[in-house]
Amino acid sequence: MANVRRAGRAHFDVSSPRLLPRTAAVEKAKGTSTDWHPPGGSEQFVRVRLARQERLTHEPRLTMWPVVAEGVLLHQADGPTVVRTRLEHLAAMAEEPNVTVQALPFSRGAYAGMFGLYLLLSFPRRSALDAVRAANPTGAAWLEREPEMPRYRDLFADARTSALSPAESAARIKRIAKEPRA
Repeated sequence: MANVRRAGRAHFDVSSPRLLPRTAAVEKAKGTSTDWHPPGGSEQFVRVRLARQERLTHEPRLTMWPVVAEGVLLHQADGPTVVRTRLEHLAAMAEEPNVTVQALPFSRGAYAGMFGLYLLLSFPRRSALDAVRAANPTGAAWLEREPEMPRYRDLFADARTSALSPAESAARIKRIAKEPRA
């Protein structure tokens, strides 16, 4: 079982930290992203998202540390109401003891992990290897070889260092959620 999910550079999908707040939001996301789901895969997509969310709120809880690019927070993919709900939920989840959220503002400039979305999974047993899920437009690849892991650990460390502190991030997310949207 994974002890820590560290998400580097989240893309919209504030679900990239997989924190969609309720089934309706998952259904909305499912409906807007049918181009990249396999035929008949939408129901599985919803089940997987809800199961991931449950792992953050039910014992034993996963520990999660997403670093979310500011563009993700500002993106209006599903309309202002859905986006506001997601951001409010993300801010609420950041208050949970097992979730640390950091926002990576535009003002911090380029950073090493800008190439794309990845999840770094760490496991509590020393004998267990870390694993990375690196996503791209045509799918995702799981990387588990130890020679690849230091690069992803470094990318994640760089993103965390470049991002706002967790307290500053929570304030930024709450402020963006309150801003009027067209």
